[in-house]
Amino acid sequence: MGRSTGGGRLEPNDNVYDHGADSLILARVAGRLREEVAEAQGFAYDTLLRQMLNEPTVAALARALRSPTPEQRTEAANSAGAVAATPATVGSNALLLPFGGGEGIARVMFHAALGTMDYFQHLGRSMAAQEIGPVIGVAVADSERYLAHAPAELIERVADDYAARLVEAGHTRFQLVGYCLGGLLATEVGRRLLERGLEVRDLTLVDSIPMFIDTDEELAFEAIFVPNLNLDPVAAVFGPEIAAADVYRAIEILMTRHDRRIPAGAMGRLDGDPGLAAVAAAARRQAARPQEERLAAYAQAMTTQAGVPVGPELVPALFRVCRHSMQAARFEPPPYLGDMTYLRCEEQQSFGITAGVGHLAVPFWERVCVGTFRVIDVPGNHFSVVEPPHVQVVTDHLAAALRGPS
Repeated sequence: MGRSTGGGRLEPNDNVYDHGADSLILARVAGRLREEVAEAQGFAYDTLLRQMLNEPTVAALARALRSPTPEQRTEAANSAGAVAATPATVGSNALLLPFGGGEGIARVMFHAALGTMDYFQHLGRSMAAQEIGPVIGVAVADSERYLAHAPAELIERVADDYAARLVEAGHTRFQLVGYCLGGLLATEVGRRLLERGLEVRDLTLVDSIPMFIDTDEELAFEAIFVPNLNLDPVAAVFGPEIAAADVYRAIEILMTRHDRRIPAGAMGRLDGDPGLAAVAAAARRQAARPQEERLAAYAQAMTTQAGVPVGPELVPALFRVCRHSMQAARFEPPPYLGDMTYLRCEEQQSFGITAGVGHLAVPFWERVCVGTFRVIDVPGNHFSVVEPPHVQVVTDHLAAALRGPS
């Protein structure tokens, strides 16, 4: 791992992100581990990658390699007639990751669409440095168990699990933080904690934009996914010759025509002017290719852009979980009886087909919140808001929310 980061020797508890690692480098390490380390060969690629994204230290990786694989735990549990154990607790799929932060109120961050804490490293460490209370990241322990939930049931099932796991860990007072699709999880967990009579001191959503488009168009899911690979969603999915404005216009037309739904194949049937015809032709051309081939092309584009080889397993593994999360995010939460703060990014971020829907987020959450609803504008876009330097503004607001009157 030290060679891969280019930083030489790593101490067991060094955070590899501090030594230049990123998700691409960890993806390469996961592939090499399976090839070169005997203890890693029994682990699925996705399991190894998620382990390093969630707990980016050599010590945590060593512990994981000495532990039974998820498949071995499942087999042992099934033979005993029990539910498979996860690293968290028997029956739970919640992986609770400590970031430090001292004693006090539990400050909980919920994973977004990918199910990992990869995007939360800066946020978690910045919150922990405030020493207001223990900072905990909640991630998916086993992606296959996560994928086994039907999309229509996933948010509520997972919220049940995460709330129970936090209570079992002994916490009674909470600050809940939901970034991106994690806002739905934070809100539903908050509801369950309040129903148990526990204190939710603060619920803050950081640029949390639910899935406002109902679709079974695979190109649509891919266009929302590829920004996670630092790729332009229009150029990567539809082609560099396609104008982004034409794609956004096409989506707006289809949503109006189909009552905010985009049926599979509808993009390829568009017509009316040269711009829409170009989008339709690109959609038909891409849809004619197998999805595996398209995902491999995104991996190649990622390699070219980053200058770092990307293993063939990385993109499909992440896409499966992200797609499932996006399907589940077509969720209408019941009214939330507590207060809610929404940190809105000052810069709009394009997610391919969902450009221009950011303005729908505030009215959505305002309808959900029965208590006091506050909106605070923060610098950055959807991705940069949780990275330096903007992440400090976010954590300052989170700390301020706990310093106010109870």
